[in-house]
Amino acid sequence: MDEKSKKEVTDGIKSKLVSQLTSGTTTSLDDMFYNDVKDLIKHKYDLLTADRKLDMLSVSELDEKYLDVVTKEEQCVKGDEQKRAARRIAQAEVEKLSTQMKAARVAQGEIERCKNEALQGIESTTQRLLSYK
Repeated sequence: MDEKSKKEVTDGIKSKLVSQLTSGTTTSLDDMFYNDVKDLIKHKYDLLTADRKLDMLSVSELDEKYLDVVTKEEQCVKGDEQKRAARRIAQAEVEKLSTQMKAARVAQGEIERCKNEALQGIESTTQRLLSYK
């Protein structure tokens, strides 16, 4: 025990002894002294133990880790929002291209039909012309 703590214990004991002796509430000086010293030592030990636990707990380190985790979580949320926005844009583009492809296929089918009609017309006309010979 360091000198400061020893002095605090001694001063506390002296003060308690004088107080109890002058008030007449104690019957045995030895019992009073023993119980008070025991209580004082217990309280000092509890204080020292609590201080050590606080030192080991390192709240500032936990605060730093907490802030780091919160920042990472916010970045993930922001990243997720950006991913969702990019996905919505991509989905809109897919829908737009799908509509354009359907329209192009319809147009292609119409063109192929016209082409086949023209080919049939050419063949039919060619057959008639050849029949005049």
